[in-house]
Amino acid sequence: MYKVTPEKLIDILLPLYLSEADIPSIMVWGQPGVGKSDSVRRIASMLHEKTGKEVHVEDVRLLMYNPIDLRGIPMPDAARETAIWLQPKIFKMDPSPNKINILFLDELSSAPPSVQASAYQLILDRAIGEHKLPDNVIIIGAGNMMQDKGVVYKMPTPLANRMSHYHMVAEIDDWIEYATNKAQPLIHEMIVGFLRFRPDLLNRFDPKTDESAFPTPRTWEFVSRYMHIHNDVSKAFPSIVSTIGEPVALEFRAFCDTYKDLPQLDDILRGVTSRIDNPTPDVVYALSSLFVTHAAKFSAEEMATVFHFLLDSNIDLELKVMCIRDLYKIKKAQHLLAPLPRFTEWVTKNPQMF
Repeated sequence: MYKVTPEKLIDILLPLYLSEADIPSIMVWGQPGVGKSDSVRRIASMLHEKTGKEVHVEDVRLLMYNPIDLRGIPMPDAARETAIWLQPKIFKMDPSPNKINILFLDELSSAPPSVQASAYQLILDRAIGEHKLPDNVIIIGAGNMMQDKGVVYKMPTPLANRMSHYHMVAEIDDWIEYATNKAQPLIHEMIVGFLRFRPDLLNRFDPKTDESAFPTPRTWEFVSRYMHIHNDVSKAFPSIVSTIGEPVALEFRAFCDTYKDLPQLDDILRGVTSRIDNPTPDVVYALSSLFVTHAAKFSAEEMATVFHFLLDSNIDLELKVMCIRDLYKIKKAQHLLAPLPRFTEWVTKNPQMF
């Protein structure tokens, strides 16, 4: 099965859907919290941005259905001689050419085998009995794998053979790009810095343990919400422990304490500060996250100031390269850094940056 990160999956599927060709149904496998559902929502958002069409996601959890629910409820016809089937709600989608419908079969692998079997025709022929999906419908399934130890049934081979399959995994560079490439950062800057410093803690899903709280891309987003609400790790700590577990939460709280050693961002942007008092790796990672989470709002002058600050600071070269490379991953930063003479000189001297 082909392994993809959430960003890679979007890169693969978006051009296919934009082509409006007859694309097979897609099945995305992956552990809980890795980003399957969020990727579908992001695909919907990008389809809207690129086509201008309204995009509707119909989220269907087949584990809550009986086989008869897909076919519809039988009713006698007007002459009471044959049966007709009331159309299920999932088939009532707007067929207008200026709309796109995504039928998202989430937790498909958790549906009992009898329900999965009922989905054979839906997946391959986009119909069940006389009920057909409109032409503007995209079908995407998602589910956990057998080894994830969730409520999972083995997918029948005939159903599996009707789909293209991808295995979603979490990778830190992919996740940071997702977390920071927005005008309003999705993930709190302290979390970005911490996971850049401790990338092994992005995902600690282990189906062999009985822990209820553990870090995954999904639970880090929950932690980010708590941090945005409190903006104080001590006040948010009970909620953080309850979300990612105590050992990781304690590490995160200790990392947040390094922020007191950072110069103020406003002082850097005004040129008041030119060095870091204690440029240890954890402090530099925290500083890098401060820059990348605000980069989308920097003016050209501010971006140049930040870049020159990094070049002239007392940060070790390896960490300096890391900071500039992370900053350059931000789309706006690429446009603002490219014209700077010192940036061109830096790239020439440090090709390892790319």
